[in-house]
Amino acid sequence: YQEEVMMKSLELGKKTKEKTLILDMDETLVAAKFDGQTPKNFKTTFSFDFSTTKIHVRIRPYLSDALEKLS
Repeated sequence: YQEEVMMKSLELGKKTKEKTLILDMDETLVAAKFDGQTPKNFKTTFSFDFSTTKIHVRIRPYLSDALEKLS
C-alpha cells in the first residue's frame, strides 16, 4: 500500500523542469555516535574506525528504499 501511494504521489503534476530535493539527514534520518557515547537504545546499522575511535551509525528504517525510489 505504501509503495502504491508513493508512486501515485510521484505522478501528480506536470513535469516542467528538473527539481532538486534537499534532505537534512543529520540526527533525523541518519544518526552517528562516538564509541562510548551511544545510548542503550541506539541500534547501530554499521560502525567504522575514525582516527583513534569507532563511530556507530544508525540509519532509519526504509531510508534506503525511499532514497532509491526518489532517485
